[in-house]
Amino acid sequence: MKKLFPILVVVMLFVAVGTVFFAYSAYKDNVDKDKFVPASTNKDTEMEAELTKLDNEEVETKVKEKSKLNDSITIQLVEKTPRDSSYDADYILNFKLKITNHTDKDIKGFIGETYFYDMFGELLYTVDLKYEWDLIPANNSIDFNSGFKLNNFNDNDVRLFNLPFENMKFDYKISSIIFNDGTTISE
Repeated sequence: MKKLFPILVVVMLFVAVGTVFFAYSAYKDNVDKDKFVPASTNKDTEMEAELTKLDNEEVETKVKEKSKLNDSITIQLVEKTPRDSSYDADYILNFKLKITNHTDKDIKGFIGETYFYDMFGELLYTVDLKYEWDLIPANNSIDFNSGFKLNNFNDNDVRLFNLPFENMKFDYKISSIIFNDGTTISE
């Protein structure tokens, strides 16, 4: 047994060093490639958002080809509030949207994309938006509080987090709407 103890210690040391090396490599790959996979948050108060950094040309093309469904729903960014990061290591960006239904039917839910720009028109992020909570009454508006987690190791994330609300531009594109009566319209 005494002869196996040093061998066991050496094997455990190699496993520990290998694990640390693998974890560091995975972390470095994520930071180097600007990858971000958001964590889910409270579903009752925040949307499930998949945050993706897209090529500016691809997004600009999408925005220019605005959906005809944008005539049915208006989304207005009313407020942006960064959550104080001194209580939590994560950068969380909360915001308030005003969603207006311009149709004669109650809307049960919709899917779209939102785009966040700086004041010079440079795209910072696009966020997939999936709304499926309260009904949006016909020809009426609701306020919707939401948010998403940012990567504090990504320059654009930190920039968006710190950008003053008055220096931010916002746009959107609706791709599908489901009405309360069960009918659906899509692009």
